[in-house]
Amino acid sequence: MAKCDGLESAFLSFEDWSDKSLGFIYEIYVLPEFRHQSLGGALLQKAEEVAINLGCTKLQLDVYPFDRTLDKSALFSWYSEKGYVRASKNSERMEKALSRK
Repeated sequence: MAKCDGLESAFLSFEDWSDKSLGFIYEIYVLPEFRHQSLGGALLQKAEEVAINLGCTKLQLDVYPFDRTLDKSALFSWYSEKGYVRASKNSERMEKALSRK
């Protein structure tokens, strides 16, 4: 959960499958009035750090816009900018290899 000026503004749901060296993000949601302030990117980066610390070497997610105002192709582009790639051709799933820096 992310807060901005004390208000809940964004949410990320993560599951640890470190026994399989994998973490999974179920959803990232930023309230419309808090978008374009880097909150989603900050939550995603934190999830990556947590996954690495748990021993995960890969993080996966399914691209699905919960908000009808969001374009799925824009979400694919956003995740691509963050280093995620499609798990397979035409897949809704994206993934990123993780490593300690």
